[in-house]
Amino acid sequence: MPTALYGGNTAIGAVGRPQPQTTQETSAGPFIRHARPASRPGYSTSVSYGGQVTQPLVSAPGYLQKLHLTFSQVAGTTTTAAAQADGPYNVASFVNFKDPWGTPVFSGPGYELLYLVPKYSGQWGLVTQNEISALPSWSAVAASTGAYTFHTVLPLEAAKGYCVMSIGNASVLPTLALNFNAAATVMSGTLTSLGTLTLTVDEDYYDVDPAAPVEPPGLGSTVQWTVIQGNQTITSAAFGRVQLPRTGGYLTTLIIEIRDANNARVDAALTGLGRCRLYIDGVPYRDESWVEIEDRMAIEFGNLTTRPAGVMAYTFKTSLSQVSLGLADSLETVLLTNPGTLLEIEGNPWGTISSGPGTLYAIIGQLVPVGPIEQGLPEV
Repeated sequence: MPTALYGGNTAIGAVGRPQPQTTQETSAGPFIRHARPASRPGYSTSVSYGGQVTQPLVSAPGYLQKLHLTFSQVAGTTTTAAAQADGPYNVASFVNFKDPWGTPVFSGPGYELLYLVPKYSGQWGLVTQNEISALPSWSAVAASTGAYTFHTVLPLEAAKGYCVMSIGNASVLPTLALNFNAAATVMSGTLTSLGTLTLTVDEDYYDVDPAAPVEPPGLGSTVQWTVIQGNQTITSAAFGRVQLPRTGGYLTTLIIEIRDANNARVDAALTGLGRCRLYIDGVPYRDESWVEIEDRMAIEFGNLTTRPAGVMAYTFKTSLSQVSLGLADSLETVLLTNPGTLLEIEGNPWGTISSGPGTLYAIIGQLVPVGPIEQGLPEV
């Protein structure tokens, strides 16, 4: 028998003692083995409808994963409040988040970036957890008081630990600016006695030890989100192809939104589709019926009941499964584009748009790597 089992000196079979809390493991191996998920408060501030918030973010010893944004309207004395079609997610009319060197990472209207991006990006939440209104924190607009609460994020990671952003230097930090809509754009009804609207920003980051620093894969790489308008309008029940302005990088997600002449999302333009085709440089890439699109989205995004009106989406983050697994993706199937790539969406024909013409908007998530893209799982 090994003598260690009976208190001898041999090391075979001996149980190791816990290491002191200050011991730092060697930096060999993947980044997330040595970087601890952490969080810290950013700021909380009162907001004026129609105003702007440009309060600076705070530094933390590591790399930013995501920003949490919680919008909370406390009870007032209004009696007929109701959310508008895009409300309350459109409380911000424009969101502008830039990296420490001024490159836009999120740029566009609030409904698209604060609601559709978390829902379809695969960067926050899986299956039913990607629906903000299904989360425990959600509180719909109260008719008798106008109060509501919703919590959303601006997510950065493309895969676990990849595309995070340095926030360790207090003099060189990312910036966040939000413009806010008028109250009547967010809610309908009598809104003369609303309570205070508060924005709370918190930061999730990977904490690293300055004494044994580790660097995330592809540092400086980002997933950039922009909202662009198609070059052609859509005529009701007509055949038509819409060109998207040129982009570049690796496409992770493409969200399509149809709005009518009154800027209202119009679902009949999609549900009445004959076929819908996504073209890449003039070649059909996806050619689907609407039935196929709806079922594909339900499978890929794991949510069977809450497709927003006037919205459809494509994900290119199904490398490991027919379902988007979020940050557990090897990025093997992201779509390579360059500034010369032409993307087009065709309705063959489009459905009905009662207040035409319609406008197609594309919410595009594209990974812009520093050096070669990190494909395969960077955390293993």
